[in-house]
Amino acid sequence: MTWISICTGKSGFAASSTAEDVTKGVDGTGLTAIVSGATSGIGLETTRVLALRGVHVIMPVRNLESGKKVKESIVEKIPNAKLDVMELDISSMQSVRQFASLYRSKGYPLNILILNAGIMTPPFSLSKDNIELQFATNHVGNFLLTNMLLDTMKKTVKESGKEGRIVILSSEIHRMTYKEGIRFDKINDEKSYCAFSAYGQSKLANALHAKELTRRFQEEGVKITANAVHPGVIATNLARNGGFNAVFYGIFNRFLKNISQGAATTCYVALHPQVKGVSGQYFADSNLSKASNYAQDPELANKLWDFSLRLTNSKVTGLENRDFLKKLSSNPPIQLHYSWRRIGFKIVGAKRLLWLEMTRGKRGVVCDVSGIEGGDMCGVFGMEKSMVSNGMVFTGSTYVAFLEQGT
Repeated sequence: MTWISICTGKSGFAASSTAEDVTKGVDGTGLTAIVSGATSGIGLETTRVLALRGVHVIMPVRNLESGKKVKESIVEKIPNAKLDVMELDISSMQSVRQFASLYRSKGYPLNILILNAGIMTPPFSLSKDNIELQFATNHVGNFLLTNMLLDTMKKTVKESGKEGRIVILSSEIHRMTYKEGIRFDKINDEKSYCAFSAYGQSKLANALHAKELTRRFQEEGVKITANAVHPGVIATNLARNGGFNAVFYGIFNRFLKNISQGAATTCYVALHPQVKGVSGQYFADSNLSKASNYAQDPELANKLWDFSLRLTNSKVTGLENRDFLKKLSSNPPIQLHYSWRRIGFKIVGAKRLLWLEMTRGKRGVVCDVSGIEGGDMCGVFGMEKSMVSNGMVFTGSTYVAFLEQGT
């Protein structure tokens, strides 16, 4: 027996509504969706229900064999299901780039992007790109994947005339982040790491991502929406890392949603006609809800966007977000000498700085670097004339430093 609310909100749905309930009568035929984390939990149920409604679902999975077995289990119950399995490790930027490249090469359209894959409260560890694992998995990978597929989604919107939708799984835990909100200068600080706060930080980043995407889409006049959703507290996902989660699960099990109820809000925001044109919002229990003040802060959202760009766009030749740079300056390369102070990442030297013009009156530089394993470019970012003395250096996503002395 569970004690989930059956009181309906303005949408006509409640916490007890299931994914099938909120999509009843909705025809998704002709739509193509990507659902990350599609082999278990909410992602699996989201995939199943979207396929049930006629959507062609692409399933990015870490393990292809496991993904194929999940696909077969769905097709066994829904013979007409249109499913394709592709390999993706969302915590690895290389894997994200490979997935996006392969997706584009296949010529698939993209109507719906559901960023569901994530992890919760693991012990401190770093991703393959040397970023704290929860932030790397729950935000950075999703940010990069979205940006690399935006052109495909925009093309689909133009050709089909149908609104594109991006659904990002956040959580009520976004309210329980670190006191700074996003700890830009301490993302990799193991000493002050709190697994629960770091999870909240990554979920706050999800809500801010939707907010900033919305601002940019509206500025550009693109018919794509981006919303964050809280799926509810799901019974099967809490005990995975033991400790607090296992105790919480044992005590409050009766108040938790099952998988079908947990996938409802995602499916509602992805498919329901009621959500047409709604963007930059936070949903819970298949209804509009109110996010934290941090999650509604436009300056924080823009700061996170710039920070995420610098993490993912370390190589000029590999830039996917062309609006990041307006043009290369005509100023010649210059040589600077400076010292470093450590702020939480390994620091390396840099040379041959090249001035760049950026959007919104910002300026910055790109430089060759030496002394890094497997890297060859870094980006330096700052504001106008103080850009060198106040800049940040990123190499890959592994190293960062402040310039303390410049010209």
